[in-house]
Amino acid sequence: MEPCTMNVSTTAPLSNRRSPAKARSSSSSHLCTRKALKFVSYIILYIGFLLYIDNQNPLNASDVTVTPLKASKDEKNIILLRRPQLVVGDDGEEPQAAYETTVDDISMEIEQKSRAFPIWIDKRRAVDSNSRPYGWCVSEDLASNDESPKGLLFVKSKKSGSSTGAGVTLRIRDGLSRRLTLNETAPANCFAHYNHATARELRFEQRDPSQSFLWSIVREPAQRTLSNYFYFSISRQNHTATEDGIMAVLKSSKGQNYQSKYLDLPSQNEQLSSSTERIIYGYDFVAVNERMQESLVVLAMLAQIPLTDVVVFSSKIAGGYDGGNGRSCVKLRKKWTTPKIDEYIHGDYQSANKDDYLLYNAAQR
Repeated sequence: MEPCTMNVSTTAPLSNRRSPAKARSSSSSHLCTRKALKFVSYIILYIGFLLYIDNQNPLNASDVTVTPLKASKDEKNIILLRRPQLVVGDDGEEPQAAYETTVDDISMEIEQKSRAFPIWIDKRRAVDSNSRPYGWCVSEDLASNDESPKGLLFVKSKKSGSSTGAGVTLRIRDGLSRRLTLNETAPANCFAHYNHATARELRFEQRDPSQSFLWSIVREPAQRTLSNYFYFSISRQNHTATEDGIMAVLKSSKGQNYQSKYLDLPSQNEQLSSSTERIIYGYDFVAVNERMQESLVVLAMLAQIPLTDVVVFSSKIAGGYDGGNGRSCVKLRKKWTTPKIDEYIHGDYQSANKDDYLLYNAAQR
């Protein structure tokens, strides 16, 4: 008897084959799914760690802060050393390099101007024991008919991750409005500000701390300047970047200390305090662009909101496309530097933008 054999075709029927377009669509869908799962997994792990710590030591408001970065000679984005000056002794000895500012001096100044952002309701109860958990959720009518700014206030500076921050602000506003409306304990819609304007222009120094939550995002100063140049002057204008053009932008006094000026809150004692102190102590939270996911988790803890309100995806990524606000769709070109540009950034640029670097590093403490 001949053995029974079966011919199995290794080629899928034509009707079961997917078209290239469907394959690309499926691949893109799977990529987005993997990114979402990775982000959710990160949050779950982070929450698990916080719960573990909480079981060991109860969480205090003063404990809620972003892990600091240590200043070292290898971390050029943190050290604000001026270039060495040659000093010749009276007896004609060989010139020696001398720094006007040392690493220890800068590290001490950052430490003095930094603080742990307290949980909002704990901070308010220290002033008013009758404070509501979400006292900053006020109606638009109340927010617009009062001289003291109220509501969820986001200072949106350019190219610091502000589009992501604005999206988070809207999600918090909408999510909290929906939850509180169901409980009939708040207005149908919480007011939020999330458009481009400086804190001075918006008079946020006059805000009512018991009825507002003020926050913003800072970014490594040189990277923000480069991103701003490549987005507005290169990608949007369809121009070609050059080394001379990049150097000219970095050297321009117009954009020096842009973030500290944009976020600064006027004070009657401006001569006695720095912009970094006014921002760090005047805001309810300052997030860090390069640590966005950590920052958003901390924001959720401080504002006492669920993590679902801060789950977002990045926007305006270099290499991708942007066509927001009715503008034509353009490809966003990736920024680049040269050894000459890097040398300038780690030298004269950091010295000229000391206030921005001080604010950036204080926000990470």
